[in-house]
Amino acid sequence: MRFVYRKFWNINIPKIAWILIAAGTLLVSLIVIAVCLLGTSHIEDTNGPNNYALCKLTLDDLLADRHSSNSFMSSSLKSGSPSEVSGNLRNYDYTKCTYKAKKFSGVQVLHATKTEADSLKLTIQAQVSSGNLEVVILIDGQYHTHVPVNSGQTIVLEDIAGKLVEVKMAGESAAVNISVSRAFLP
Repeated sequence: MRFVYRKFWNINIPKIAWILIAAGTLLVSLIVIAVCLLGTSHIEDTNGPNNYALCKLTLDDLLADRHSSNSFMSSSLKSGSPSEVSGNLRNYDYTKCTYKAKKFSGVQVLHATKTEADSLKLTIQAQVSSGNLEVVILIDGQYHTHVPVNSGQTIVLEDIAGKLVEVKMAGESAAVNISVSRAFLP
């Protein structure tokens, strides 16, 4: 059986259909890319390239239950088994997690743990090469300690049985590379 092309202004209809599909796909792709690149705004770093302290975000932003963030070229890796975290925070309940972004703005939970163990060891590496970054540890929603950036730190938390431990970060146009790992101590 032979396929018959219908001519319309000396152009084969299947050829026009192929061109229209390709052009439409290209147009939709360009619109999606433009919305993704232009539609997200980052918090400007206004305190200089060598000062990593937050300018606009505050401790109140880190303590809030609701948080939002924008990131560009980011990735996260989570491994290990969960503890006893429930609800929305169970997505952050892993033995080890890493997060990298070329540009990060806003507040985000990095790690969450809830256990019946009395002691917990957290090892945190927080590197920032540009922008501003703050990393904090919360216990049952209350501020516990600040984690210095561009260094590694091991923190042992005592008397945490049944308490929720969170590691949160706040960034303002920050290029970040953060890893958090936990170990339950007897």
